[in-house]
Amino acid sequence: MNYMAKMASVELSLDGSINMNVAIMGAGGHAKVVYDAILSAEQHEVIGFVDDNVDLIGTKLYGLPIVGNIADLDSPALLDPENRGVEGYIIAIGNNTVRQEKVAFYSQSPLTTTPLPPFIKGDGVRGLSHRYVPITVIHPRAVIAPTAQIDEGSVVFANVVVNPEARIGKHVILYTACTIDHECDIADYAYISPGCNVGGQVKIETGAFLGIGAVVLPRITVGAWSIIGAGAVVTKDIPAHVTAVGVPAKVIKQHLTPCPSPKAFGEGREVGGLG
Repeated sequence: MNYMAKMASVELSLDGSINMNVAIMGAGGHAKVVYDAILSAEQHEVIGFVDDNVDLIGTKLYGLPIVGNIADLDSPALLDPENRGVEGYIIAIGNNTVRQEKVAFYSQSPLTTTPLPPFIKGDGVRGLSHRYVPITVIHPRAVIAPTAQIDEGSVVFANVVVNPEARIGKHVILYTACTIDHECDIADYAYISPGCNVGGQVKIETGAFLGIGAVVLPRITVGAWSIIGAGAVVTKDIPAHVTAVGVPAKVIKQHLTPCPSPKAFGEGREVGGLG
């Protein structure tokens, strides 16, 4: 089955949105919350998880297979023309830096070094984005204003509130019961932890992380790839590439790298609590 025929076979849900078979990229704790949100929304069907942890590959999560490559989930489609295989994916990795790296890999790099199914050969090896669609996951108990915008690859969990004219970028995580007020701009790869309250017209720049229960007052900017500690109250602009904690939030560390490494986000667990 070729790509266009495959996409033409995709069903529509009752609200007119596309209903797809999806793979969850990641099989840790965050992936479990993503799975629950997809299940609750009843919009897409999860057919498996993809993870590079060798201890997980070959096992199951919620009765679904964990594989090391998304192509492994698609193999039944080669044998059964009626099997649509994988059509969409969501990256369920809490670490902002690693999530950005995975997006870059799946969008630009070859899908796999193993033999590819015939319908993704053609004029050479193509990246994942040419075949699989990044989905957006919104829990049905989230409250999203009609004038808010949520871009592809982002996840919005239960009891989140996104108020009018807020913009949520690509591959953003809005965790349980956080609130994003009017006209906020939450840039790509940002992570807003459970119980955070973000005031009106706030700008959260690319890759920034707000720890559990952090508060950002209106019209404040949190710089790119900065980390705000759990329970902090941000009362003035925070520059890029720093860690800030406390009430009011004060900068305690400058990041030496252009953006926090996975090790730096391990440090983020201490100050903020990654999901």
